Amino acid sequence: MRLLLTIAIIMTLLGCQSTYNPKLDLSPATLLLEQDSTLTSPFFDQGSWVGYLPQENHLGIAAPRMLSDSNGYDFHAPLLTIEIKEGDNSMESLTNHYYPGSIVQETSMAGSSLLTKGIFTDKNTFLYAVQIANDSREPKQYEICWQLPKADSLIETGGFYYDQASSNLVVHFEEAGISTESSTTTITLGAQSSKTFLLTVRHQFKEDTSLQRNPATNAAEDFILNNKRWSEYLNPYSRLPKAKRMLASKSIQTLINNWRSAAGFLQYDGLFPSYDYEWFHGFWSWDSWKHAVALVTFEPELAKEQMRVMYAFQNEEGMIPDVIYRDTTIEVHNWRDTKPPLSGWAFNEIFKADRDTSFLKEMLPKLIKYHNWWYKNRDHNQNGLCEYGSTDGTRLAAGWESGMDNAVRFDEARMVKISETAWTLDQESVDLNAYLYFEKVCIADLLQALGQQQQANQYLEEAQMLKEKIVARFYNEKQGYFYDYNVRSSKHLPSVGTEAWTVLWTKLADNEQANQIRDKIMSKAHFNTFVPLPTLSASHPKFNPRDGYWRGPVWMDQAYFALEGLWHYGFKEERNFLLEKILRNADGLLEKGGPIRENYDPRNGAGLNAKHFSWSAAHLLLLLREE
Repeated sequence: MRLLLTIAIIMTLLGCQSTYNPKLDLSPATLLLEQDSTLTSPFFDQGSWVGYLPQENHLGIAAPRMLSDSNGYDFHAPLLTIEIKEGDNSMESLTNHYYPGSIVQETSMAGSSLLTKGIFTDKNTFLYAVQIANDSREPKQYEICWQLPKADSLIETGGFYYDQASSNLVVHFEEAGISTESSTTTITLGAQSSKTFLLTVRHQFKEDTSLQRNPATNAAEDFILNNKRWSEYLNPYSRLPKAKRMLASKSIQTLINNWRSAAGFLQYDGLFPSYDYEWFHGFWSWDSWKHAVALVTFEPELAKEQMRVMYAFQNEEGMIPDVIYRDTTIEVHNWRDTKPPLSGWAFNEIFKADRDTSFLKEMLPKLIKYHNWWYKNRDHNQNGLCEYGSTDGTRLAAGWESGMDNAVRFDEARMVKISETAWTLDQESVDLNAYLYFEKVCIADLLQALGQQQQANQYLEEAQMLKEKIVARFYNEKQGYFYDYNVRSSKHLPSVGTEAWTVLWTKLADNEQANQIRDKIMSKAHFNTFVPLPTLSASHPKFNPRDGYWRGPVWMDQAYFALEGLWHYGFKEERNFLLEKILRNADGLLEKGGPIRENYDPRNGAGLNAKHFSWSAAHLLLLLREE
C-alpha cells in the first residue's frame, strides 16, 4: 500500500493597503518566550507528518522534513523564500527562534521590522504569518519577492507541481499571483502601520479527500489558542528552577515532535520513539505504554489513542505485536515477539487522571486477555513464573521481547518450545514476573472501579501468590539481590543488572531486601557512576556502555524505576541525590538546545544512540512533575 502526500500552499493578504492595519499578535506568551529552545530538530505538532526548521540565513519556509516515504527524507528545496526591500535598504541580521509550539524569524532594517511565525493549527495545516511593520513616522514602499522552488525541480500539471526527487509530493500554489518561480508584490505602508500576509501549508495522505484550499479565517484566534495550549502544557512546571523548567519544556517538545496522526495501518494517533532515527518510524508496544503515562499529564486524549493504536492489533489469542508501521511496503509489523507487560500500569494511570469509565470498559477486557496470554504462551513448565520468548523460536526475538535486546543476562539462554507459535527462554526473569505481579494489582484496581469486586479479589489473591513465588525464586539471600533464574541449571544468573530494581518499583520487596538493593544502587562499584543507574553493574567484565546498548548505558526508563522504587521505600535522600546527579551529568539535559538522547554513557555522560527519544523524555517529565 503506497500512500501519497499532498501539500497545498494558499496565500492571502490581510488588511487594506490604504488604511491602518493593527499588528496581528504573533508574540509567544511569556512562559513560552523564556523557553526558546534552539533545538536543532524540525518543528512538528498536532500529529503532523511534515516538519519545518528555520534555516540560517534563509527567510521563509524551509525545506520540510517528510516522514511519509522511505523512513523519512528532507525535501530538496525551501518551499518559500522571501526577499524584502525598501528603497536601497534590505533586511539583514536574521534571528531564528524555536519556541514551544511555534517557529519564529525576526529581522529589521532602517525604520522597519519583519516578523514571521509558523504554527500548526491541526495535523494537516501549517499556518505561516509574515508581518511587515513600518516603525517610522513616514510612509514607506516595500518590494516583496516570493521565491518558490524552481521549475526544473517541480513539473507543472494542471495547477499542481510534482516533485521529481521523491515522486510522491504534490505542491499546489494559488492566489496572490504566485508563480512557479518568483512573484513580486509592492505595498505602501503608512507611518507606524503594518501588514500581515498569511499562508497555509496543508499536507495529507492521498486517500484523505478532506483537503481544504481556503485560507485560515481567524488567524488571530489560531495564534491565541496555540499560545494557550502550550502554556497549559508548561504551567505545571513553572515553579521549578529555570534549568529544570527548560528540561520539562524540552521533554514535552520531544514528545509532541514525535506525535504522528492516524494514517495507513496506524488506526489511531501515537508517538514514534524518535522521528530522527529512520528505524524508529513506527509504534512500539512498551514504548507506547510508557509514552501514555507521561502523555496523560498534559494530553490525556492522546494518551488514550496511544493505547488504542496498539490494542487495535491484538490477535485472537490476546498477543500485542512488538511494533506496527503505517506502510508495510517500507517496514513490516513485527509479530515475532511482544514487549514487557506495562500496559496495565498505563491504563491505571489514565483512569486515575480522568475516571473515564467508558474508556475503561472498552479496554479492560483486552488488557485481561493480554495478561492471560502470557501464562498460556510464556510459561513453559507451567509453574506460574513466565519467561521471555518469541513466536518464531529465535533467541534474537526473545531478547527483543524483554525490551533489553542484548542484555548480558541472556547470553547463555536457550530456547524451549511450547507450540509451533510459542517458544520461551530457559530462564525465568525477575522483571517480567514483577511486571505481571504489578499488572494483577492494576487489574484489580480497575475492576474495583467498575464495581466488580469478586473478580478484583481473585486478581489480588493471584498477585499475593505470585509475590511469594518471585521472592522464593529470584531472591539470593547471600548476595542480598534479585537475579534471573536459569531453569536448566537451577541457578541464579550472576550478572548484577537493573532487572532487580523492578521489585522496588512494584513494591514487592520487604524492607530488608529493599535496604540491600539500595546499598547496591548507591555503591560506586555497581550503579553510583558519574551518570548513575547504568543497566549493568560497572564492575561486570562485559560492562560496555559505548557499544553495548543494554550492556551498560543509562536508560531513563530503568533509572525511573530505580528512583521511584527508592522513593516508595522511604529512601528520599538517595533518590534526590541520584536524580540531581543524572540531570547534572547527562550531556545536554540542562543545556539550552541539547537533544534528549536514547541513553547515556555512565562514565562520562555522553549522549548515545538516537536523539529526541520519546521514552527518555516521558520519564524525565514524570520525574520533574514530582519535584
